[in-house]
Amino acid sequence: MSTRATDLQNLKNWLDLGYDWILYVETEQSAAVTHYLAGQDHDAIYHLCNCASGCAQALKYIYGRFSPYSPNYILYHFLLYHTVETAPVTMDSIINAMLAAKFDELQKFIGIEDAYRCALWDAPFNEDFYAALARGFKKW
Repeated sequence: MSTRATDLQNLKNWLDLGYDWILYVETEQSAAVTHYLAGQDHDAIYHLCNCASGCAQALKYIYGRFSPYSPNYILYHFLLYHTVETAPVTMDSIINAMLAAKFDELQKFIGIEDAYRCALWDAPFNEDFYAALARGFKKW
């Protein structure tokens, strides 16, 4: 999967392309008004048709329909994967969260931990697996 920075740059690029189409629509709309006021109805209609087409193109780029992220499109992809930047869970972050926890949070944590312990009490115990796991911590 691509990085947040790469996807954010791609999103900006697609939004810029959409904005370019919006500028095109504004130019065409201005031309349509000019031709209409000059009594050139057919030319005005031509420019209005370009406005409609330009609006569709702008929406496709803003939404990211032409992006390589199809079928998710760039905007959907970015919102889905990158709207909340989360810090990685590390032992240090867990310890700091425990040290900063309030009493009721600690009480809930210990209650859940004890419930897990009770659930495992009568469960089969894989001695080989846990012995190997313990040997992995022997480096301390």
